[in-house]
Amino acid sequence: MAREVDARGINAYTDEPARMAAIYADIHQNIQDKFNEAGMEICSPHFAAIRDANHIAIPADHVPDDYVSPAFEVQLKGGETARRSTS
Repeated sequence: MAREVDARGINAYTDEPARMAAIYADIHQNIQDKFNEAGMEICSPHFAAIRDANHIAIPADHVPDDYVSPAFEVQLKGGETARRSTS
């Protein structure tokens, strides 16, 4: 599956350089909160894992009540497909 990545960024400036660490922390927390509220998991290009059933990794209070984890598939040698689902 090919996906296009939107490489937009956020540019911000402050006249309080002594508060830069706190400002960055607040910005990152707000971004994470908004993604969680939208039910979207933020993945880092530095993070790689195979997770059983690929359940979304956001706080439980943001996961919809009707959410079902997608099945986990592995392509085996010889073309067979192994499939596992937690539902």
